[in-house]
Amino acid sequence: MDNGTLVSTQQLPGMGVTQAEMIQRLCALAGVDLMEMQRCLLEYKAQCGQLRQRCCDIEARYKTVADLLVQANCPTNVLYSEVTTAEYSDDNQVELTNVVTGLGGDYVDAVPVPPGKRIRLEQLSRPGYRPTTITFDVSMANNGVNYLDLEIQFFIIPGGQSGGKPYGPKFRGNQFLNKNGTQIHLPWPMYQGKPLTVGSLERLAVEIKHGGAQNNIDSIYATVLHDADCAYNACRTPSASTAA
Repeated sequence: MDNGTLVSTQQLPGMGVTQAEMIQRLCALAGVDLMEMQRCLLEYKAQCGQLRQRCCDIEARYKTVADLLVQANCPTNVLYSEVTTAEYSDDNQVELTNVVTGLGGDYVDAVPVPPGKRIRLEQLSRPGYRPTTITFDVSMANNGVNYLDLEIQFFIIPGGQSGGKPYGPKFRGNQFLNKNGTQIHLPWPMYQGKPLTVGSLERLAVEIKHGGAQNNIDSIYATVLHDADCAYNACRTPSASTAA
């Protein structure tokens, strides 16, 4: 092939003419423009090259998806069985009830929480979820309503670690409770403009600091709500969907 053409200048065996000359004669007999035909052939060749590249791209994507399916179906990579996932399908509350003890300093190991002290509560281990709403309630000694004195900070704790990273703003108790004790439900803070997912190996924690000068915190109820039905439908396998 010569300089981007699709015909050869070498002689055809036993014919005494080159391929180019033979094509020119055939085109003349058929009344076809040789240059136009060559342009069409070159375009066809280019389109075939693009098609081959697309096929290679599709094959590469297929291999990636196949690898993901193998990993997803590998039992050693599954954190929770379908049985466990189904058990949480009707539970849209994650309660932060586990008191973290032994922290020392101004932390207490149980309620009541006196003025100047703080307490840390964590969730129990469970499958991952996507919080939507925060609910918070406290009971203070002497029928106190000094909720403004309470500082509330949430934390995300990676698996196998303690402490964790603060998440969201530092709330005040009066953002969750009116003076008459009725609750105010706040939306869970977004992360970089998107909903946050608390992973199955992570834990959610909350710290409550009593910054006031009176009235112990006698009891605390901190909960985050999430869409359990949505989580179940997003995680169940196609076979489970068919069976349902």
